[in-house]
Amino acid sequence: MSRSTDVFLELKERTNKANAAGADILVSIHCNAGGGKGGFVTFRYTLASQGSIKLQEALHKAIMSKLGGTDRGQKAKDLHMVRESNMPAVLIGNLFVDVVADADRLKQAAVLDAIIEGHVQGISAYLGLTKTKADKPVIQERDIKVPSKLAETTWKEVTEKGFFDGTRPGAAVTREELGTVVGRLLKYFDQRG
Repeated sequence: MSRSTDVFLELKERTNKANAAGADILVSIHCNAGGGKGGFVTFRYTLASQGSIKLQEALHKAIMSKLGGTDRGQKAKDLHMVRESNMPAVLIGNLFVDVVADADRLKQAAVLDAIIEGHVQGISAYLGLTKTKADKPVIQERDIKVPSKLAETTWKEVTEKGFFDGTRPGAAVTREELGTVVGRLLKYFDQRG
């Protein structure tokens, strides 16, 4: 990614960053303006490599299959982002913000999801990636019988005072267990008067 916050980067900064990173591909993602009837369009460089042509085909096909609507086509143009990159590059125009119908679509979560899914599928197809059973969220398992390093001291103190029984420090707490702890706290403070 060239940026993760809403800051402006010059085009040269963007391509320099991709080139310095040795990226496999460059996908320049935009929403267009000044488009008359609006729609979806992709661009490659006028003297594009075979890699750029194949990347454009994969992305265009995948995104249009998810997005639908007006297809403005796969075009070639002398644009900085696709000309100055050292890797296969495509610039994508995902609808037009100044065309009412497109702007209304861009406000819909389902349309944004379709655009995202199309990009993911197009890039995956170009790179030859396939989804496997192992493509599941990674959940970091922890031993519920051992307190975390952050809570070791506190766990020892609250256990010694009898607020907890000392078992399962890493487990989630039920409302019943929380009620028991609150009851113990109330009793503790009543005794201290």
